[in-house]
Amino acid sequence: EGGQQTATLAIQLAETDFDRITEILGYSPFNRTKIFVYTSTQDLNQSNVGLNLSSEREIKEENLAKSRIEIAYSGNSITFRKDLVREISHVYVHDMLYGGSIKESLQNSLLLSVPDWFMNGITTYISEGWSTEMDSYIRDAIANKTLRKPSQTTGKESALVGQSIWNFIAERYGKDNISNILNLT
Repeated sequence: EGGQQTATLAIQLAETDFDRITEILGYSPFNRTKIFVYTSTQDLNQSNVGLNLSSEREIKEENLAKSRIEIAYSGNSITFRKDLVREISHVYVHDMLYGGSIKESLQNSLLLSVPDWFMNGITTYISEGWSTEMDSYIRDAIANKTLRKPSQTTGKESALVGQSIWNFIAERYGKDNISNILNLT
């Protein structure tokens, strides 16, 4: 209720970035992605989608398997766009790697396990490309010798390390090779 403008904005942003996302990934989805837009973070937190599941991770996995995104508008359209592109990219990469159905996803997850930096990094790279936050983090981590192996990173750190790796690949070998790596994976 009262979210018509936010929903319209989400549609416009998703349609605007669709070609760019699919070009970088070299993948076009077979099914439509359902986008649930909430007018505030509080509304998102009060959502009953996935209520029968026990953890946030299970809810996220079910949403990915069903090509479904839940996103809240925080009042800033630039941040909303980045979050929307990141979530759409996450669904598409998950679909590429694990398949489009829950059955395929479960079967393939037994055979393929990608580290956090891989998935978080590619989705952050697609939504932001090169960013000053990523550049500053990597520069400081290298200068202070606090940079860990990518496989040992989690959370925001894994996204920044992964984003820098994907950015390096795009700069050094070209953006076309991103889709090649994802398809080979």
